[in-house]
Amino acid sequence: MRHLKLCSAVLLLAGCQVFGDGEREAGKIARQWAEAYFNYDFREATRFVTPESEKWLHFAASNVTEQDIEILNATDERATINVGDYYVGTDTTGMISVTVNNFLSMDSIGHAGSRHESEVFILEVVKRNGHWKIRMAGLPRSEKQSHD
Repeated sequence: MRHLKLCSAVLLLAGCQVFGDGEREAGKIARQWAEAYFNYDFREATRFVTPESEKWLHFAASNVTEQDIEILNATDERATINVGDYYVGTDTTGMISVTVNNFLSMDSIGHAGSRHESEVFILEVVKRNGHWKIRMAGLPRSEKQSHD
């Protein structure tokens, strides 16, 4: 959360505004993408990303292990998403925080993932051809992780 506050402060100092009603689509896209991604439906997640981001979804899908699938099949609960703060840098770029609850986080290659109760992720959104999309510069990383 500390990183979100820092990020939020930087964006606000840079002259950014909180999304208005016209940009609520960005929040909807962030929720739909996160629901697909964190429930391992990478094909569905591609609907909500920029074309250059698709490689990251292919990478994630290629690293799902049999153990991950067994863990996912062993629970009836799906990951749930709560959309948090919205910030825009311009009328075509922004960031949205999402809290992801009850999800399986991928581990390193060859190791089974682990269940997490709740973590916050910051998603970058861009507006292309009048529609908001998620832009991935890598796999999503929790704001809880140390970046030091």
